[in-house]
Amino acid sequence: EPIIYIEEKTGFVPYIVLTNDYNGKTLLLRKEILPDNRRVSDYSAYYEESEIDNYLMGEFFDNLPIQTRCLIQDSEIEILDERCLNQIDDSVITIVRKVFLLSFTELGYKKNGHVGVEGVPLLYFKDNKNRFATTNNGKFTVSWWLRSADSTYDSCVYAVGPEGEIGSTNACNMNGIRPAFCVDGKQEIYKEEGRYILK
Repeated sequence: EPIIYIEEKTGFVPYIVLTNDYNGKTLLLRKEILPDNRRVSDYSAYYEESEIDNYLMGEFFDNLPIQTRCLIQDSEIEILDERCLNQIDDSVITIVRKVFLLSFTELGYKKNGHVGVEGVPLLYFKDNKNRFATTNNGKFTVSWWLRSADSTYDSCVYAVGPEGEIGSTNACNMNGIRPAFCVDGKQEIYKEEGRYILK
């Protein structure tokens, strides 16, 4: 896997390089889920300013070392328009984020009429096993949230299951989080102790 290490509060952790052309930037995804599972919100499936969006843009980002925060660039991401919830519509809007969740479309799942076309499929996920996420010790595969709402309902969001399957579940359920963000593809990488580090 194309892995580089990014410094978080607890030390350097592995991130997967998903693509070098995410609107002209390099997209990274945390290899393992964060230690604590979270809900999207208490009810609504809408992503913008949901609990999970606010957490990634607030507590998670703010707790990164300053040198890591300086590496992360603004990204334009597409999300289902709030008016589509419970309407079975797939219209999307664009918002700007530094840290975010990946989408149903980006994981390579085919359009089903209940979810917006949020971005483009990422080749990395063409292999189903690349959808698996593990805990930090790598022993257990777990479910993890996407940012995509299921427009059939007001309160259901898509998540990837332990075997790489996808389904929608209540926004108040607890699932793993895999932060994604973009950096400048020309950023210098250093090799230290047999691993590649971005700093």
